[in-house]
Amino acid sequence: LSSGEIHLGRKESVADTARVLGRMFEGIMFRGYRHETVEDLARYADFDGVLFHDDGVLNDFEDSHPAALNHYRDKWGLPPDLDRIRKNRDLFLKWSGLKSRFITKFTREIIQAMKEYRLPLKTARNMFARPLLYPESHTWFSQIYADFLDNYDLTAIMAMPYMEKVKHPKRWLKQLVLK
Repeated sequence: LSSGEIHLGRKESVADTARVLGRMFEGIMFRGYRHETVEDLARYADFDGVLFHDDGVLNDFEDSHPAALNHYRDKWGLPPDLDRIRKNRDLFLKWSGLKSRFITKFTREIIQAMKEYRLPLKTARNMFARPLLYPESHTWFSQIYADFLDNYDLTAIMAMPYMEKVKHPKRWLKQLVLK
């Protein structure tokens, strides 16, 4: 159901919507930004797990807001200049890893809030195949496989060779399985 169809928190309260969805479906996909809404879904909907989707990324071209630049300088000790970071390999790798861990920390905060209402709670995070096959590509996706294994109950690899336009899909899939 799209946001235009359910009016989450507008025509109906989040609590009422969560109760109904929890009875109708085994899972709920929520794309949003309000921490309170996540807590209300956890409090009122009936579910046993949460999947953090692969679109929770910060690539190297979408996080240049002044607040982000100040955070890099003040919290991470990096220069508040993306050109300088991108041109220095060590700074670039540090920056990329910190962004990935920042997103993971954010999801852990959501998990902790959900666990106030939902125990037991299974957690999963899906990720693109490329960061697993080519670890340096985490710089494009803010996804580090080892961190996912450490922070979620399950890590689901999106194995889609045709979307990746792979010349030899079976070989590619075998390589992925062996990782």
